[in-house]
Amino acid sequence: LASDAAGVSGAEMLRYAVQVDIDGFGVSGRATQVKLAHAGSVMLRVTSEHDLVEWWHGQLRAWRDFVPVAADGGDLLDRIRWALDAANADEVARIAAAGAAAVANV
Repeated sequence: LASDAAGVSGAEMLRYAVQVDIDGFGVSGRATQVKLAHAGSVMLRVTSEHDLVEWWHGQLRAWRDFVPVAADGGDLLDRIRWALDAANADEVARIAAAGAAAVANV
């Protein structure tokens, strides 16, 4: 994973409990796979406005393998709050583990 402008390394980013995956000028591809494979984090995936997908994305299911976020990001903060709420810890752990399992053989 590449570093952002603030100098946060990919390894450091994976220490966070929530990973946000957003397509840019193309599909996030390998970054999506790395974020999902890290079972200690749950991935929030912003819906692609341009149907940018990798061949293996079809096996992923919202709320099973990742937490969906609207294409305009309007619900992103609510999704982050939901993922960090201790009341949802079991469901978040289940989604994180399912996401990791989904990409284990990709």
